[in-house]
Amino acid sequence: MSISSAAMRKFIPEEPDRYVFAASWFQNEAQERKLYLYFYPNDCSLELFDLRTRKTFLRRCKVPGIAESDLYLGAKLMIYGRQIDVTDYADELTRRRLSAKRQKTFLVVKPTAFQCTGKIITILYQQKFTVQQLKMVRIDQGLAQIIFDDVDISGNPIEPFLVDQLTQGPCVMMELSGDDAVSRLINLIGEHGDPQAKPPSRLLFGLDSLRTAVFVSKNLQQAETHIKTFFGDYSPKVTAQEKNTTLCLIKAHAIKEGNAGKIIDGLFDADFRITAMKMCLLERQNCEEFYEVYKGVVPEYVQMVLQLSSGPCIALEVLGKTDNSNSYSELRGICGPADPEIAKQIRPHTLRAKFGVNKVENAVHCTDLEEDCQLEVEYFFKIID
Repeated sequence: MSISSAAMRKFIPEEPDRYVFAASWFQNEAQERKLYLYFYPNDCSLELFDLRTRKTFLRRCKVPGIAESDLYLGAKLMIYGRQIDVTDYADELTRRRLSAKRQKTFLVVKPTAFQCTGKIITILYQQKFTVQQLKMVRIDQGLAQIIFDDVDISGNPIEPFLVDQLTQGPCVMMELSGDDAVSRLINLIGEHGDPQAKPPSRLLFGLDSLRTAVFVSKNLQQAETHIKTFFGDYSPKVTAQEKNTTLCLIKAHAIKEGNAGKIIDGLFDADFRITAMKMCLLERQNCEEFYEVYKGVVPEYVQMVLQLSSGPCIALEVLGKTDNSNSYSELRGICGPADPEIAKQIRPHTLRAKFGVNKVENAVHCTDLEEDCQLEVEYFFKIID
């Protein structure tokens, strides 16, 4: 006889050296497996317990890429190729210890600051925020108005000006998490976008208190509304154009190491144009499908699949430096040789030389064959959208 999660919760002893979360794994669209996720902050190990079978699903171990900061309600964890969704606290001690401080918030990089996206992401990671969702979109007046519906400028003469700011070009929307995320983000960028703020905060600002680089939610309720709206109910489509473009994929380890913003910055500094951007969390079967061309050809195939499925990646649709340039060859040039050790010797200024670790953790994937460019862009921006 099965037992409900609420009933099972009564039998979980409260232990001060661990957190317990309710979690789910969807084996397929029709089959959900309910789990308890135990996390031990002393050594960053975890284990999974199956509620239906009442047996251990994963013995206690350390999972690469998962830290205490990754655990919050709504988190999606990639654990050995399986996406585990954190749905609730499973005991009162965990609820008391984490619910007050672990928060989600929402940020929009405005069109006027689009070229600063990489720098902004770098600062966010330096300030202990984690990007949980990200996408580049174009929004219309109606969607822009939704952002300001609960803001205290409603009816203010400056409202049309602020709404227009968001519709002038591509925006980058992010869901962020961290301890006291809402208030810390406001403090980081300044309550009113003060251009005189001290570093590193002022790097996030525009020209003055109205022409700021970013918009952020002002409280928890607003953040929840914005996240639900723009990553759920009214989610605007990404901006992929799929013409003379190619794919650059920022790998999970590079994001975890805080280098995603630096890689994006490197592309902008080299005059590449980014025409679409989104963060993806891929199931192992998606990774195997994407890397299928390497199966039986590249000895690192299995490790490549594990790396890609170990956490979120960021897909970028990249356009060459000019309308007449070859996006494929130019991007491969800045990415450098697949082996970072070789890249450091012969192409030290390339992305893999700067941010790669080894042939598997080599910071970025770029399309190998020119005829596959459109296929790879479509895979990330259409097929798994």
